[in-house]
Amino acid sequence: MHTEYAFDPSCLADTLMEMIRHRSDFPNATEEACCRYVSDILTKEGIHSRMVEAANGRPNIYATLNGTEDGPTLLFNGHLDVVPADEASWTHSPFEPVIENGRIFGRGAADMKAGVASCIHAALFLKRSGTPFKGRVVLFFNVDEEGTNLGMKQFLSEQIEADFAIVAEPTENAIHLGHRGNARYLIRTRGTPEHIAWATEPDNAIEKMADLVAALRAYRQSLLEKRHDFLGTANAGVTLINGGEAGNIVPGCCQITVDRRLLLDETPKDIEREIRAYVQEREIECEVENISGVDASLIPGDHPMVQRLREAIAATGGTPRTGRFPATCEAPYFTRKKGIPAAIFGPGSIAQAHVNDEFVHLDEVVAHCQALIRFVTGQ
Repeated sequence: MHTEYAFDPSCLADTLMEMIRHRSDFPNATEEACCRYVSDILTKEGIHSRMVEAANGRPNIYATLNGTEDGPTLLFNGHLDVVPADEASWTHSPFEPVIENGRIFGRGAADMKAGVASCIHAALFLKRSGTPFKGRVVLFFNVDEEGTNLGMKQFLSEQIEADFAIVAEPTENAIHLGHRGNARYLIRTRGTPEHIAWATEPDNAIEKMADLVAALRAYRQSLLEKRHDFLGTANAGVTLINGGEAGNIVPGCCQITVDRRLLLDETPKDIEREIRAYVQEREIECEVENISGVDASLIPGDHPMVQRLREAIAATGGTPRTGRFPATCEAPYFTRKKGIPAAIFGPGSIAQAHVNDEFVHLDEVVAHCQALIRFVTGQ
């Protein structure tokens, strides 16, 4: 490859900022406008893209760039949706991005439109350079990562295969090999509503729930014995609670949400059975419902493509680092559902996800894009 990566970082910054302006904070706005903006960028460069709806007004975007010779298929992924923002709590409007001291501020700057913009500009650079690489690059940007993973569920119906995938979630340009899974459960206790004034022995759903929450605290402690050498321990916690009808009525229902972090050998249905058995042993009557779940994910640290990515980072002046992603992302849709090894590698910090005044360092985005280019070309 004869280039010295002389592209103008301001073009990358402009794309990221324009993506932020194209709101995709579902449910306030769908991803459609942002998706069409990305599609237009690719089309103008002669990179064909297609949009496939995962739900009404919520399209995934797919594009492919072929190299000059046969070789591996590399898939670059990121999600286009962002969480809503409380505009009154931001220093600047979350959807009118600004650059200050080398940082771009805006909703989705770190999570994760920076990663998507970097993937786009890596493809643009390779196209403008005459596609000097072996194999092909598939761009796949999906909807609904922050919700129920509708975009990834649509992806599973596509006949797309790849040798390796990069999920450009914010890792501060470290290579994260995997993460714990996540499952959420609604647990309900039932009581008998009556006026509190004459209820001497009330059948109280909230009091039952108090016993259950105490039991779940002990359950969480028991999970510390479940440990994976790389991913860490399983975990669980009560994150939401709701109950009662009025201040003078014995509550007929109380509901909590439990968040459970999963290890590689655990599934959401397994944990549902585990929680049921745990509370039944303690003679607590309740209803348990699994409402969401994403598997754990892990690839070997000595995978050839991981080594290739480490070399690409070093070649562009970075320091290769590996670790585990502290949150959960959509990597297991590749690793567990499609059999595609996937690393999590992107600009920005996960600590910036969902916060007020979210930002990403532009230098990180540029370095990520350069590393992607080197990764594809193998130079």
